[in-house]
Amino acid sequence: MQRSKPTELIVLEGKSHRTKKEIEHRKEMEQAVYTGQLFKESAEVRAEPVAHKEFIRLKRLYSHIQFVDGLDEAVINRYCLELSSLKSMDDRRERLDKMADEAKEDKDRLRAFEMLSRLDAAESRCKDLLLKYEDRLFLNPTSRLKAIPKKPIEKEEKTGMGAFLAKRG
Repeated sequence: MQRSKPTELIVLEGKSHRTKKEIEHRKEMEQAVYTGQLFKESAEVRAEPVAHKEFIRLKRLYSHIQFVDGLDEAVINRYCLELSSLKSMDDRRERLDKMADEAKEDKDRLRAFEMLSRLDAAESRCKDLLLKYEDRLFLNPTSRLKAIPKKPIEKEEKTGMGAFLAKRG
C-alpha cells in the first residue's frame, strides 16, 4: 500500500492525477491537524544520554519541516527512549555473551541464552504494541496523512424530477 504524500511534496513533484481543487482541499485538511507548537523533550529522554542525543538530532532535522509538531512529542520521545533501550540491550547482550563464554557449566550457559531470548522477545512485543498504538491513535505524521480524505466532499446536485421537486418545495 502506498502512503499518502503531503501536498507540498505533490506540488513539488509536478504532475499529479489530483485536481487543483483536491490539492487545495488536502492542504486545508493538513493545516487542520497542525497545532503550531514545537515538540519538547521529556524528562526521561533528558536523563538518558543516547536518547537525549537522538532527540537533539531529530529536533534539528524536524526544524525545517512543518509536518512534525507538538502532537508528535510523545512519539518522538518514545522513539528516542526505544533507541536508548536498544543500545542498553546491546550492552546486556555483550555481557550475557561473555558470561556464556566464560561459563564452565552448560547449565549456566543455557541460563544466559534463555535470559537473552526472553529479553529479545519482550523488546519485540513492546515495539509492535507501540507501533500499533501510534498508528491507531494518529500519533505519527504518516497516520495523520492517511486519515485525511483524498477528495473533497462534493455536494450531490439533484437533476431531473428531484431538482423540480426541490424548487417547488
